[in-house]
Amino acid sequence: MAVAAILAGPCSWAPLSAQDSMAALVVRVRAADTGAPVAGAAASFTAVHLSEITDERGLANFGAVPAGSDLIRVRAYGYRPVAASLNLVAAETTAVIVTLRRLPIQLPTVKVTGRTNADLARHGFYKRQRGGFGTFFTHQQIEDAKPVRTRDLLNLAAGVRASDRGISVPSAAGCSGVNEFVDGVHVVDHKDEDFVTTHSLAIDRVPIDRIAGMEVYVVPTIPPPYGLGSPCAVVLVWLMHSADGS
Repeated sequence: MAVAAILAGPCSWAPLSAQDSMAALVVRVRAADTGAPVAGAAASFTAVHLSEITDERGLANFGAVPAGSDLIRVRAYGYRPVAASLNLVAAETTAVIVTLRRLPIQLPTVKVTGRTNADLARHGFYKRQRGGFGTFFTHQQIEDAKPVRTRDLLNLAAGVRASDRGISVPSAAGCSGVNEFVDGVHVVDHKDEDFVTTHSLAIDRVPIDRIAGMEVYVVPTIPPPYGLGSPCAVVLVWLMHSADGS
C-alpha cells in the first residue's frame, strides 16, 4: 500500500463538541490527475476501527475520534490505496487532503468477477447465504436489478425500508438503529434521535458498480459478530477489488 499524499492541519470547518480527549477530522479525497473529488472512497482508522465513505464532494467527516497518533487508510475502486500516519490534537478539527492515483491497468470483467466470487467466499458470504437467514445480493443480481442508488436494493430485502430519512425496520421492537459495514468495517453511526430505527445511509454513497455483494439482516436473524449495540438491522456491503487489493 502506498503512502498518501497528504496536507493536514487544524481548521474550523466543523464545531467540535466532544470530550477533551477527542478530536475531529475532515478528510477530502481527490484524484491526482484531475483534482476532482473522489466519491465512494472508504477512509478508515486502523486502531479504533472507524470508517466513513466520501460523499459527492469527496468529503468524509469523523465527528469524534480519539486524539493522538493513528494510521488512516483510504481506498477507492480504480485507484491505488494509500495510508498515512496522523497526529490528531484533542479539541481541534484537522483537515486532511488525500490524493489518489489511478491504476494504470484495469482487469477484464471476467477476471474481476472471478476474484469477486473468491473474495465473497473468504468473507463468509456464501456460507451465511446457505444458512437461510437474511437477504443476499450478488454482483450479478445487483446488475440485473438495475438500482439507481444502493438504498433501492434495501427495499427489495424482507423487513427493511429505505428512504431519504434512512433505513427503517417497521416490525422491530426493543432495538435501536441500523449497523452498516463496508468490507467488515463498521461505518460511523449517525442515528436520528426522533426516529430510532433509522440510519444515515452511509452505504448509499458507495457506487453501485463497486459492490461485489450485499447482505441484509433484521432482528432476530443478525449474525453475532455484527450485532453489537442491539441494532434493529445490519447491512453488510462487500466491495470489488482488483488484483493488487485496491
